Amino acid sequence: ELSEADPDPDPEELTVLDSLGVTWSYPTTDVMTDEDILWVSCTAPAGAEVTADIGGIVTNLVPLTRPSKDKTEDGWVYISYGANAKLPAAPAGCLWDCGPVRFTAVHPDSDDPMTRADFVEMLANLQRSLDGSTVINGNFKFTDITDETPYAAIARWSADFGIITGKDTGEFAGEEPILRQQMVAILYRFITISEMDNVPVGDLDGFSDGYTTSAYAQDAMIWAVGRGIINGFPDGTLAPFGGATRAQAVKIIVYFMDMYGF
Repeated sequence: ELSEADPDPDPEELTVLDSLGVTWSYPTTDVMTDEDILWVSCTAPAGAEVTADIGGIVTNLVPLTRPSKDKTEDGWVYISYGANAKLPAAPAGCLWDCGPVRFTAVHPDSDDPMTRADFVEMLANLQRSLDGSTVINGNFKFTDITDETPYAAIARWSADFGIITGKDTGEFAGEEPILRQQMVAILYRFITISEMDNVPVGDLDGFSDGYTTSAYAQDAMIWAVGRGIINGFPDGTLAPFGGATRAQAVKIIVYFMDMYGF
């Protein structure tokens, strides 16, 4: 039984994910069991969408307690969540190695659309966690960014770093919802610039709209699908021109961080 797992996240990972509206997302220690039912529980904000990923088996957790009126220092009311996860039966006399259980709690506003500025802020935080650097106010000029723009520093950093080139109009367009193909293209540039393994593996043949992906993002989409960073929808589409909610963006970035060991 994995009971009341430690709800404290890795501080660096929290810094990266907090801009997406994630309370925490972290792996526990490895779990081994000979049971085909595993009880998992944790603590998270009331109203959050909470999941436990056990060796690739994702279970939605449900509230176990009612919220009190007392808020913590971060402004949220925390309650207990739990559920029975159904696991493959282990061979007789053997233990099933579940690996680490990753809990993820997404804030109640997770259905809000992810914007271009939010997504870039998340990658700026990731870069800071990797090398300890702060986001610099780069020299690149976007036509819609001034020194008073709240996200001016990260917008200019993204251009100097090489993951954002801006729109044809010269705008950063930070308030616009980000498209799925834009997300994977930005992640692909991030990995390429960071000199990590970026070889696209596979194809988009399994999706009815896979090759409607814009030419600039096709290699990135093949890479993201092949690495399991982005998945299609039940109707067999990838929706490259579709937007993403904050919850969907959380899943993409968590898979991305897991794949590359961030």
